[in-house]
Amino acid sequence: MYRFRQVLILGSANAFMAKILAAYPFSEYYCSKDGLSPEAKAVVDDFVSTVKRRTSPKEFCEKHGLAERVEEVEKFVREADASELGKPLPALSWQKLLADLKKLFTGLPESEGISHAVAAKMHGFHVIQPLFEDFDLEEIMVNGVKKPVMVVHRKHGVCRSDLQFASDKEYREFLMQVCGANASHYYDGRLPDGSRINVMFPPTVSEPAATIRRFSRNQLTLIDLISNRTLSPELGGFLWTCVDGLGSLPLNILVVGGPASGKTSTLKSIAALIPPHERVITVEDTREISLPACEDWIALEATDKISLDELLRNTLRMRPDRLLVGEVRGSEAITLFTAMNVGQRGVIGTMHAYTAREAVKRLENAPMNVPRSLIPLVNVIIVQQKIPSSTGAAIRRVTQVSEVSAMDEQISLNEIFKWDDELQEINRTDVPITLYERLAKASRTTISAVSAEVESRSRVLEYLREKGVSTQKDFNSFLSRYYAEEATKRQASS
Repeated sequence: MYRFRQVLILGSANAFMAKILAAYPFSEYYCSKDGLSPEAKAVVDDFVSTVKRRTSPKEFCEKHGLAERVEEVEKFVREADASELGKPLPALSWQKLLADLKKLFTGLPESEGISHAVAAKMHGFHVIQPLFEDFDLEEIMVNGVKKPVMVVHRKHGVCRSDLQFASDKEYREFLMQVCGANASHYYDGRLPDGSRINVMFPPTVSEPAATIRRFSRNQLTLIDLISNRTLSPELGGFLWTCVDGLGSLPLNILVVGGPASGKTSTLKSIAALIPPHERVITVEDTREISLPACEDWIALEATDKISLDELLRNTLRMRPDRLLVGEVRGSEAITLFTAMNVGQRGVIGTMHAYTAREAVKRLENAPMNVPRSLIPLVNVIIVQQKIPSSTGAAIRRVTQVSEVSAMDEQISLNEIFKWDDELQEINRTDVPITLYERLAKASRTTISAVSAEVESRSRVLEYLREKGVSTQKDFNSFLSRYYAEEATKRQASS
């Protein structure tokens, strides 16, 4: 028998609620399916039947005490496309559906729960829809029929939920929702809400297995990474300077780490530091990068017909100020380094590797095959790792930051920030940062002035953290004002 150590109730303004019981080998994740009374369930079933044109809006309203809303219900049913029922919706469309339903059912007992239950039946993921209401879940893993759906919680790690698909028919309907009818062997794609999904089909597995990667509703900012100790204010100030390049020399950065170590989150948080007047092009296999504050931003996504390498080659004709690559792993690496070699600055990308040295080796070897002479075009390698915590959940930490340079035809990696196991934080090492000299020369200032600027930005980030300025909107607003003032100063001094 499991010995429960902790009980956590998770709730929100909607009808969703889950209870997590910490246990071994998995914490138990209990969903409140809908918690509706029989009367409320009847409202849900009858309304869905009305949307499917099986009963009339007038009949529904009279039965459930909504006679004064016949016209509203008729309008809703008229605008609802019955042929689209069962198809998931993008996040904004889902929120609009909920808002419209809440207006219709206002005044009824359990109106909130009824609205969510109707939305789930119309466009939800049926059995596992409650999991999409919990924004603390990172992964949803379906291993087959009559098997518990497993989830990965941001705070409690891997949990076993009380949800499962009861029949092959139920599971097939779900797979049709997420993959369509043409998927075979495997399917890798994106759901309308932005989540990534991978499904493996027989014969490679005994029965279909689906893995859904969820993303935080609110994108993490650099302030968030400092607050949760992924990196330090000092490192944040350094990275800000690297990305901005003091308006003269944006540096090329590679974020590396193992699977689910937070590489993309870190890339997005530092990419938000790009000055808002620059043209940014993102290239990804599956879209994850979002830059809402950037007006001149083009997002490219690879398909079966056009590879990441082909997309990257085409971006060079699109006059990018910045290139962001979701994951470098194949022949596109040579294209990327060639672009840097002919002057492309401010490139930021991610790659699977556990250390800076391993990243260099992977770049040199197949399938990337980047010539050794080009590798120092990456100025900074950030290493991020997933570290187990006492609760069983993983915490993400930047554990190493290295400068890349060439020395006697060899690649030199100067470790300028390093993780301290004893203090459980990343700190500046005694190794000099030679990039300051390049930044000073490009911006026509001194090395000491560059160092002072990094320290100043570190203090600014710490101040923003203390003041609670961490939302994407607030942080982007601050950055816009900051860069506008910097541009004014440069114009005045020129």
